[in-house]
Amino acid sequence: QGAVFYTNAIEKSCVGAGAYETIDCSVQAPSAVMLFLHAYSCPVGCDYAVRRNGSAEDIYYDASCQFWAFVECDANQRIEGKVEALTMDFFVMGYATSIL
Repeated sequence: QGAVFYTNAIEKSCVGAGAYETIDCSVQAPSAVMLFLHAYSCPVGCDYAVRRNGSAEDIYYDASCQFWAFVECDANQRIEGKVEALTMDFFVMGYATSIL
């Protein structure tokens, strides 16, 4: 209890590159307070960022092929993502329904 994990990851990739965009997970994670993400970049070396929707943080980092992230979402189960190139794909692996 407190976390949900999917058997098959749900792709939630950005549709553009170079700017933050909202990633809506309200249908896939209706009671989420935090999302568990996996991302894959091919070729290796694509910069990415994920953050809570509405945040001013800009932590843009190089992904070495793949990474995992725990990202707090807003009350509407939304986060923001930014990628250097569309070769970076985000996948929701699960979500937390509460944070202790």
